[in-house]
Amino acid sequence: EYSGEQLSHLYWTQHLGDDYIGNLVVFFRGPMNVKPEFICDNTERINRGNPAFKIVGPDLIHIIADFPQIGGGENGLFKMYALQNILIRMIADKFRQISKLKIRCDETDIYADGKKLNVAISTCTTKSSLFHVGINLKTGTSNKKYRIPKQIPAAALLELVDLNEDFFIDAMRRTVLNWIELVDKITAKVYKTYTH
Repeated sequence: EYSGEQLSHLYWTQHLGDDYIGNLVVFFRGPMNVKPEFICDNTERINRGNPAFKIVGPDLIHIIADFPQIGGGENGLFKMYALQNILIRMIADKFRQISKLKIRCDETDIYADGKKLNVAISTCTTKSSLFHVGINLKTGTSNKKYRIPKQIPAAALLELVDLNEDFFIDAMRRTVLNWIELVDKITAKVYKTYTH
């Protein structure tokens, strides 16, 4: 379950061991129920007692990045939102390819037919910048803990078009790998650039 706690610097190092240190990207599947103390968006923090602002979902692909290399603070957070936006647009392009639906992006949100297909947030510590992207696989559930509020027009691409679930998950995994490759190329470009 993604609770928001996972979006913290060194969380994965502490849980997976010292081999997982430095810039990390984690990809996993599970439900989501963000605890109030881990809400990062200020609008949602202010309204955290309002059920309409619950950050929940029964079945999502979760992508978490922890990049100490770009640092923390406002500068790091700006860079992290920029990197997250690149990933969101790559995911949206893949959605268009495999679904033929009209997909649009609004900052870090992806929509199809007016329905929101994902959640996304970036945050930072003093030493690192991080983001979470959650891509809906299913939105319907009988479990109240993970039931998306009716006020949120959420959907999953798998609910809008007939796609094989394994194919879709693999397409998302490959999109994330392509994004990591692009980030590596940007990093190499930075190292190769002479500065005055």
